[in-house]
Amino acid sequence: MRRQHILPLGLRWRRLLLRSLRPCARAPQRFGVAPDGRLFRNQAGNYVDAAAYGTTWARSRKSVLTRTELASRLVKRPYDLRHAGSSFWLYSGVDPAECARRAGRSIGVLFRQYAKFLDGVREQANRLIEQSMKEWDRVSQDTGPGR
Repeated sequence: MRRQHILPLGLRWRRLLLRSLRPCARAPQRFGVAPDGRLFRNQAGNYVDAAAYGTTWARSRKSVLTRTELASRLVKRPYDLRHAGSSFWLYSGVDPAECARRAGRSIGVLFRQYAKFLDGVREQANRLIEQSMKEWDRVSQDTGPGR
């Protein structure tokens, strides 16, 4: 079993995302960009036809996923990366307002769709607050009256 299969789903998504995006990072230097700044365009320089995305996405999945991952629903659609990114940011403790901004969502939509991740963020926030309170108590005792 490859180590990747025992990582939490969020970490597997992140690794997949990074592997998928490495070629894209070099694409502007290699292929240039359209006059309006788009990286992805067809051979004539126009917008990519919607049907072409599915074909390209299927090829990309095949080139970066293991057979087991390919057989699963892992990143079945390009949209899944947006969901994975939002989930990973929330799990990592990024402020929900910032997650919503980066994902192009309202905070209300983010809260509805990612409530299960926000529970974990709440627990993390509580740990940080508790840690800060203990530090405050320690510092207050060291600098209290008569010291």
